[in-house]
Amino acid sequence: MNSSTNTYYIPFYGLFDYGYSSMIYLSSEIGQGGLIDTIAFYVTNTPSNYLMTDQRIYFKERAESAFYSSETSLPDTTTMTRVFKGNITFNGSGWHVLAPLVHVVYINTKITHCLPREVL
Repeated sequence: MNSSTNTYYIPFYGLFDYGYSSMIYLSSEIGQGGLIDTIAFYVTNTPSNYLMTDQRIYFKERAESAFYSSETSLPDTTTMTRVFKGNITFNGSGWHVLAPLVHVVYINTKITHCLPREVL
């Protein structure tokens, strides 16, 4: 979401089999409220038929606009809405769009916490 030239291995890092990453989207970044019916991630390298099995993506609204330094353990997914579960195949660079299993109504009053993770 920024214009830096740094490489970040989120939301997915295929070198390891298990892991998670967390992202916070501010209401100012998302815009007005409405239905979230797609999720997209921008891929900078050029994978060819790169399959990531059993991926899960969760959403949660939260009041905090940043993560606390004390948030070092796995997030509690029982308090989140699972919006995607399935395999993801990456082909080439650019935007890769996922259709979530559950659509989320975004009200534009809170922060959206997105948690892509592989099964742990």
